Amino acid sequence: MFCLLQRRGGTVRHDAVAWGYARAAAALGVDIVERCEVTGVRSSGNVATGLETSHGRVRADRIVFAVAGHTGAIGTLLGVPMPIETHLLQAMVTEPIKPLLNTVLIYMYEHGEVYI
Repeated sequence: MFCLLQRRGGTVRHDAVAWGYARAAAALGVDIVERCEVTGVRSSGNVATGLETSHGRVRADRIVFAVAGHTGAIGTLLGVPMPIETHLLQAMVTEPIKPLLNTVLIYMYEHGEVYI
């Protein structure tokens, strides 16, 4: 168990970053579907050709998996074991007010990490 203090570390609202990427992707023609669970991957040979979702089948010429901690689950759906280990990370997010701390503080413990 240890703690890390990064005095020059900055903070950013993670949801604002995600929506910024989403707006930029949509402007480039990417379709973004919210609240739609991917339940399977359709393939032909070694090429992914579409997805099975909670809203039905989706055919796609290209598929990008930007799933961070769920990479192992996607590997399972693809039948490809991923040589990675996922760790729990808890982020404490406050309302958009002046931060309590003006630095990045990470606390590592047995069941995961907390960063502020």
